[in-house]
Amino acid sequence: MGFPTITSLPRFPNDTQRKLDAKEPCHRVPKHRNKIVRTLYEMMSQYTMFPTHQDYVQVAKALILKYPFLKDLDGTGYQTWHMSLKRKFKTERAPLVDDAKVMKYKEKYATKQSRKSNPSDLPPQPKQSRLSSECTVIGEDATSIEAHVHLLLEQFRKTQPDIIIVKDRMTRTFPWRRREIVEGISVAELIKKYPFLTTPEGLHDEVDRIHPAPVPIFRRIKENFSTVLPKLLDLVKDSAPLKKIYLSARSDALALEHAAIDMRGGIVLLPSVFKEKIENLIILGQDQPNTPYPTIKVKGQDWRTVIAEKAECVVEVDGLCVCSCVGVEEAFITTFCMYFVFNMEYPTHLKNTMTFIQRRLGQIFLNGEKLSTPMTRIINLLH
Repeated sequence: MGFPTITSLPRFPNDTQRKLDAKEPCHRVPKHRNKIVRTLYEMMSQYTMFPTHQDYVQVAKALILKYPFLKDLDGTGYQTWHMSLKRKFKTERAPLVDDAKVMKYKEKYATKQSRKSNPSDLPPQPKQSRLSSECTVIGEDATSIEAHVHLLLEQFRKTQPDIIIVKDRMTRTFPWRRREIVEGISVAELIKKYPFLTTPEGLHDEVDRIHPAPVPIFRRIKENFSTVLPKLLDLVKDSAPLKKIYLSARSDALALEHAAIDMRGGIVLLPSVFKEKIENLIILGQDQPNTPYPTIKVKGQDWRTVIAEKAECVVEVDGLCVCSCVGVEEAFITTFCMYFVFNMEYPTHLKNTMTFIQRRLGQIFLNGEKLSTPMTRIINLLH
């Protein structure tokens, strides 16, 4: 029996249906979300235990079309429902190992997987670039760029550089600089030639050139982080070690210091929301980064200092101390900006954290970029 075109959805359990009829976002409550998924599974399993991608999409779309308030806040709008249904079917199929049809599909799938997982069959995976290899430089040549760079170096040596001149020359050299990055200039060579890329303001301005927006990137991330901060802090269990340190620092502080402590506490706790480690983003004291990716190094010796005080920080990249920052707040945004400025892909151990900063806080959306289901869920929870 083929899977039919969905013209209507089944009725959900009474308590869940009442909330849906009242347009309550009950999908944020696990009990009601599970009931919705289970009911859709029961409807679909009448026709097949192996729905196709199109079958899942059809049902998920029908759900959010009828109940728009169940829509994901990012991506396709139905991705988390799609994945929840797939997991439900996988779970329900697991006990059916003796079923001939199930075994047939398992064997077919396993054959495909073994072919895919053979390393010798896979081509080498080059580092993907965020940049096009064709960066147009209009009205400039090597001689004019050299003159601009010379002026920038002169300004950098001054105690008080002329900000107007600096921004003008950094803008004029921007396309040329991006081409140099595509062609493989090292971080060390780049910051030696363009030393304003070793300042927080210079790095923030560069991202604003890469992704122009009405609101500058520094302000955008800070303001958007403030809006999600209360729910983010609630999302982390009070029993978590870093959450205990944050709560202790907050209880000992004056009321006027609470906002700053909340911000720093949120930064320290953010990776844990995605089951990633803060030590991959921030290290303490004399420890050395174990990765070439941008890493915040705080001069304080403990996490309480990081959260309670505006501690002095540096950001290291590829073994180089690139930038000094005042407080983990500035370092947090500056570290994110370095990925775009130096054209670095997010490392797997911080991919979700950085993607969240990029999309939810920085409002930067890249062509062809797809969100993981855990990421979409977190964005929904923090809305």
